[in-house]
Amino acid sequence: AAELAAALRALSGNSEQRKARVAVLTRELPPLNVPVLVALRTNVVSGRRALYLAWTGGEGPFSVQVLNATERRELVSQADIAGHSVRLPAVQFGPGNYTIWIRNRAGHRIEGARDDGVVVVSEVDLPTMPEVLQTSALSDEARTLFYADHLAGQDDGRWTLEALQRVANLSTRSPAVRQWLERYGGSD
Repeated sequence: AAELAAALRALSGNSEQRKARVAVLTRELPPLNVPVLVALRTNVVSGRRALYLAWTGGEGPFSVQVLNATERRELVSQADIAGHSVRLPAVQFGPGNYTIWIRNRAGHRIEGARDDGVVVVSEVDLPTMPEVLQTSALSDEARTLFYADHLAGQDDGRWTLEALQRVANLSTRSPAVRQWLERYGGSD
């Protein structure tokens, strides 16, 4: 692979083109990334939840583990995930800090995630739906999508994980829902 990379560097083209060729020919994969965990901390509402998670990059099978960050106790996990998304079994999330680890088949963890970056909060802390959405004649799906966009834009993205849960719980997979999920890594 090193010889191939050296030969490709000698080829013409800009550095981005060369990097792309090296990545394809040496089977380098994009790093694991969870778009909803890019904020320093991300909030989700407490209660019995079946978390939906989506990510990009890496090569499966993947495994996901959710831990109570204070006690370092596993809450839920799932292995042998073929795609880039999963709905975990429902568990009770009480207020506090949690860790989400996503690993690829080589054991590499997601990049940039804090070990205590998921904060479970009370529903009363959830930003309210704007009145214009509450009183609109929109369909439930459209209202949920607009509210999810509103949530994702609050507090520098802290509510994006909660927004993802609300969209993933919609019963339809209309083009608008699929597009929203793809924006946050859910393409499976």
